[in-house]
Amino acid sequence: MWLVIGLGCMGYLVGFLCGMTVSPIVQPLVALLFAFVGGSVFVLLSKLTSEDRSLAGRMISALSFCCVLGVASGFFTSRHQLLSPNRVVDVCLSKDPPPFCYLRSGTVSQANIIDEKKRAKVISTDEAYDELYKLIENQSKAGDQ
Repeated sequence: MWLVIGLGCMGYLVGFLCGMTVSPIVQPLVALLFAFVGGSVFVLLSKLTSEDRSLAGRMISALSFCCVLGVASGFFTSRHQLLSPNRVVDVCLSKDPPPFCYLRSGTVSQANIIDEKKRAKVISTDEAYDELYKLIENQSKAGDQ
């Protein structure tokens, strides 16, 4: 019982972290995790008793199901910025954000800021397009000089 719950919790954690991140390295790591766990079980399957096979099946099912739940909840949390303080998000995505906003740091490009405003529904799709067009136009002019 505790093995099934433990693997389920691990699956949820892995899934949640996958859902929260936008890094491209995560997808191959999750595939590797499932290949390792699934491959290990199939190799050892012949050495297990029927009771142990049943337990292994429940453990893999718990890992898989909880990983799917974790991905969904991590994606939802990331998409709706549930871990960010609301006041900071609202202030920093306003039309005239103050200079302390982390979204205005040097590591975040202007295109990402426009994207965040669009995803937070501060600006419409047409306004985002116009801002991106102006940004590219200004960078093009700066590059010509």
